[in-house]
Amino acid sequence: MIQDWNDLRYFIVLAKHCRLAPAAAELGVSVSTLFRRLNRFEEDLATRLFDRHAAGYQLTSAGELLQAEAEQMHGLVDRLNLTLAAQDYQPAGRVRVTTTESIATFLLAPLLPGFHQQYPHIEIELAVDVRLQDLSRYEADIAIRSAPAPPESLIGRRWCQPVWRLYGTAELLARHPAVRMLADVASLPLITPVDVLARNSVVRAFLAKIGDGKHSAFYTNNLNQCLHLALRHVGLAYLPAYMVAAYPELVALDLPELDQPTTIWLLMHADLAPLVRNRLFVDYLFAQGPPMRAKPT
Repeated sequence: MIQDWNDLRYFIVLAKHCRLAPAAAELGVSVSTLFRRLNRFEEDLATRLFDRHAAGYQLTSAGELLQAEAEQMHGLVDRLNLTLAAQDYQPAGRVRVTTTESIATFLLAPLLPGFHQQYPHIEIELAVDVRLQDLSRYEADIAIRSAPAPPESLIGRRWCQPVWRLYGTAELLARHPAVRMLADVASLPLITPVDVLARNSVVRAFLAKIGDGKHSAFYTNNLNQCLHLALRHVGLAYLPAYMVAAYPELVALDLPELDQPTTIWLLMHADLAPLVRNRLFVDYLFAQGPPMRAKPT
């Protein structure tokens, strides 16, 4: 018995490609996720759908029968989508978005008025939290997070790749000896991340590189406070480029060993991705691109 109709979509794509890698790429999931979904699908049906060979996957007779029926169903769904699209349909509903304070302030908020103007009947509920809300439990529809790669259980679209660097104002830097190497950082005051901010993988790597020779002027667990303290010349701050681009008074120290690129992902659970309002929101953000020079309002 078919337990999850999404499994049928995975089956159709794998039957088209007969190989895991290109099928997973089209579906936007990892190879391991596709492999597990296929095995579970065959267990649910108590039927082997593919013969596995070194060259790829070949449909069994049962798989060929299912493919013919599934393609008919797929065609019916396409026709229904076209019929619905032809109607005078106004997308509506609520999209629940979770992200961090800095991403919400500098990257997301500048884009929300334009989205509302284009889709006035879609409401946005924004939850600002350092904790990644559990999309599998439907605590949120979309998560915008910085990570090396999206979790295997989620569909991820790469939005932008900002670089973290060490910044200070020209006024602060002029009051101290020139920084020519990493060891020179110890001569300048530092705004030191602590608590949850220090557990960020990028920040943790930075703290490990600069060692214990630093002189901390302030400690904070909030990235926005790091920025605003740095703007007041009290110390150096380690920040992502999107927070600094609109503040020319902040100067990046020429220390390539401290520069760390990261990736910000637009994440959704596979079950929620087909919802029109969710897809429209993600497509809008992706099309607009992050406003890398926007000042918070």
